[in-house]
Amino acid sequence: MRSFFVTIIISTILLLNYSCQKEFVQSSNNLCLSTDTLKFDTLIVGLLSETQSQLKIYNRSNENVAGVSLMVNDGNSSSFMINANGVSGKSISNLRINKKDSLYVFVQFKLSGSANKDPFFYQYDSLTMASGNYISKTILEVPVINANYIEGTSENFSLESGQAYFIKSDLIVPENKELFIPEGCEIYINNGASIIVNGSLNAKGTVDKPIIFRGIRYGNITSTIKYDYVPGQWEAIYIKPSSQISTLDFCHIRNAQRGLTIGLPSENNTQTALNIFNSKIQYNSDYNILAYNANLKLVNVLLSNAQQSLGIMGGELEVINTTIANYFEWGNGWDEAVSIGINDIDNIDNETVYELESCEFINTIIYGGNSSEVLFDLSGDDYKKIQFENCNIKVSSLNEFIETKNLQINQNPVFKSTTPFNYDFHLNEESSCINQGTNRFISLFPYDIDGFLRDDNCDIGAYEYVYGDD
Repeated sequence: MRSFFVTIIISTILLLNYSCQKEFVQSSNNLCLSTDTLKFDTLIVGLLSETQSQLKIYNRSNENVAGVSLMVNDGNSSSFMINANGVSGKSISNLRINKKDSLYVFVQFKLSGSANKDPFFYQYDSLTMASGNYISKTILEVPVINANYIEGTSENFSLESGQAYFIKSDLIVPENKELFIPEGCEIYINNGASIIVNGSLNAKGTVDKPIIFRGIRYGNITSTIKYDYVPGQWEAIYIKPSSQISTLDFCHIRNAQRGLTIGLPSENNTQTALNIFNSKIQYNSDYNILAYNANLKLVNVLLSNAQQSLGIMGGELEVINTTIANYFEWGNGWDEAVSIGINDIDNIDNETVYELESCEFINTIIYGGNSSEVLFDLSGDDYKKIQFENCNIKVSSLNEFIETKNLQINQNPVFKSTTPFNYDFHLNEESSCINQGTNRFISLFPYDIDGFLRDDNCDIGAYEYVYGDD
């Protein structure tokens, strides 16, 4: 009798266990991938050989689903590898996902050599998920910098036109030496790294093949904001006091802490000479340009979107046909966030004195989102060394000793777009800056920053208005 009851009990347990087992369906159109495009961090050839990202498969249904499969579309030739539930490969099958649950899928990209020799390219594949007859796909996208790896002193290498270069740690130009960068080069600078020039820097791009100095991140930091617009990704280009003249022509500098720092914070500096032509310096954290006792010349330059676009501590400054437009979105709470600060005393230590020798703005726009975009911190006599000629500036007041001629004050220059992260500082057809510049520099600088010929009645700013281009 006892064995009979034992048999009954065991049979009941087995029956209950069977009834509690989960039932799985083999197909469901309620499965979905968490993104239609899986974007990876930038991979730099020579520094990193692999990068990875992840996504999820969601089961939105009230049914447990079995028989789910994953595969990368290029199969065994793909540079992508997937991992789910601890299983790795180019394809995975027989995955199970419980109702109202999800499953992580890890995707690794490993560069195994590429015939693509472009300085920068995207590597693509796609990931397919199948559940019975239901299929869903996600694009796999990896930005690849196909760069030459450089660091140390510039005596050890030469740069070639159209090539990409990655600076992992500080690049140093020795005294009495020149770093020459030819047209079309793309210079990617690592987090915390700088270019330190003790000799001279001569970067000579063209309107069609500019030289780009930038951080290493591509893609978006949010759904709408690109890393191109994110400052503070590397440190700075430092041009130290030297008897040599440096020149930047058709250069783009962005994403730094301080785009250009010229000279050193000291009363006894040798004056540092730098000419900047046809260049765009944008989206740098603290300054686009900070100059200590420099001899600085800007022609056809766009400075935009930094905590302060131009900081001047003494020296000589000549600015011609330049647009300084400050709509900085990444403010850090400075009290004086303006386009230009002109000082003869260091605003950090309030002790070091710099002599302002001359300061000229000609055919230049200085405008932005603040009530005043120019800050002066000068002794009385130094105001007499400042001149604004045929300029459009936004300023609360001007010292009576500043020399002015044909000045537009607090008059909106009407740029094509001041929409955040979608700026366009070309002039709109309604701009008061059209045909209002002086033509006395036309013979020296006949073209604008885009390479368009300026007419005899040239415009104020870096961009000449082109009729019919709206």
